[in-house]
Parts: sequence; structure tokens; C-alpha cells
Amino acid sequence: EGFSSDPEPALLPEFEPTNAHSAAISLLFTMKHWNLPRTGLSCCPFHASVLLARGLVKRVLKDPCNHSWSPLCGWQCRVCTCVNHESVPRCDMCGGINNSAAQSEETTNSDPLVEDQDQDQDEQYEEGALTGQESPSGAALSDQDRGSGGGGGGEG
Repeated sequence: EGFSSDPEPALLPEFEPTNAHSAAISLLFTMKHWNLPRTGLSCCPFHASVLLARGLVKRVLKDPCNHSWSPLCGWQCRVCTCVNHESVPRCDMCGGINNSAAQSEETTNSDPLVEDQDQDQDEQYEEGALTGQESPSGAALSDQDRGSGGGGGGEG
């Protein structure tokens, strides 16, 4: 699932564009780090966070252009397509392993048990066991966290 039906070049041409689902999960992951004050302006904590995120995006859009801004360019996770800093061995979003780092480690130290666990995690993510069911940090997301729960789709 991409951002548009027409293939557009990615900001980092050496990597595939991050898929929209993974971008949404990473936004939810970021919102989980915010401890907002309780107000009566929103129907629930989830939509309060979404409203704050929308306001922050509007504010940041007013900043001057920054032509040197870039996403992280160390490596791209083959599981979720998010990009990561070159120094991290696992994807910040889904925990997928940095294959280029793993290959260089395999030449010096191979552990079949760890490799099997990495393969299992990759398969679970691809099958949907981790996508939308758990947050990138591994904590279960409720229906409200995913925005698909009983309160309807309104902003509050």
C-alpha cells in the first residue's frame, strides 16, 4: 500500500518509498509518547492526540523550506519499509533486523536460534500479526488507539 497510485520517486532514491501503513503506525507510535492534559475539547484521548498532531503539522508547515532536510538514510527495513539510522541493529518501528549488519555479523558469528527468531518476526509482521495489532514497541494497541473502535470516526 503506497501513498499514491502513480509511482513517484522517493526522497532517498536508493530506497523504496515507505508504505502508508508503516508511516501511519510510526505516527501512532510517536503519539503514544505524548502525555497530554485532559480537556473537554475531544471525545477521547486518541482523538485528542490526533488533534494535537494535526495542529503541530499545521504549525510546522508554516516553517521556511529546508532543502537539506532528509529522512534517516542508514538502512531500510525490509519488513515495514521504514528507514533507520545506520547505527541501530533493529528497525525502530517493527524490530526487523538490519540485514546488512546481520550479514557482516554472520561472517564472524552465526547463531541459528537468533536467525530463526528474526525470520519468525518477519513472517508475523508480513502476515499482519504485528501490523495494527501491536504498537511498534510491542504493546497491544486498543481499537481506540488504532482509530477503528466503537466511538465512530469523528474528531470529537
